[in-house]
Amino acid sequence: MADLYLDDQAFGPFLPYLSDDLITDINYNGRSLWIDHLQKGRFPDYSFHIESSFLNRFSMQIANLMNRSFNQYEPLLEAETESLRISIIHESVTNTGRSISIRKTPAVKRLKREKIIEEGYASGELDLFMANAVRAGLNIVAAGLPGAGKTEYLKYLSGYILPWQKVITVEDNLEIRYHQINPDKDCLEIKVGESFDYAKAIKASMRQ
Repeated sequence: MADLYLDDQAFGPFLPYLSDDLITDINYNGRSLWIDHLQKGRFPDYSFHIESSFLNRFSMQIANLMNRSFNQYEPLLEAETESLRISIIHESVTNTGRSISIRKTPAVKRLKREKIIEEGYASGELDLFMANAVRAGLNIVAAGLPGAGKTEYLKYLSGYILPWQKVITVEDNLEIRYHQINPDKDCLEIKVGESFDYAKAIKASMRQ
């Protein structure tokens, strides 16, 4: 999946939500808009209105920039900008209308030790255990529902990686942004796709 550039005006009625730093995810399900907010949680915005003409124009603009078809035969369209991940599903394969999901992927670490402890995300003891697990090079699995904060927690834990160690991230969508949030550390970011799958990426990583 290649990166693309879209100016702000291309996002139309989605733009106010993209401009709010506390909003992490924007999901239009064909009928209503649902927002993921860092302070308010997940909720619908019933005041949101969107025209079908804009949906078509927005979808086609992304398809053209990606040099992809988007129709009943190619019903899934995915794209990335520098700080967004966009997924669109065509109405021909849904019973609810065209679906658009926009996830923000900024190069920002939102979690800090003080916040984690104060808000009950983890106890001080557990946070210390996880920090030591990272420093010791142990395997860690971060699991949870979409929007639970897995990527944000990985970003946070990356701060405990020893400064002289090389880090290789392997993702199909670049969200961790390790080299940007840890600019002085040795890092290689690999993006997998149709011509370079996870098996090849992991094999290449071992040789790097």
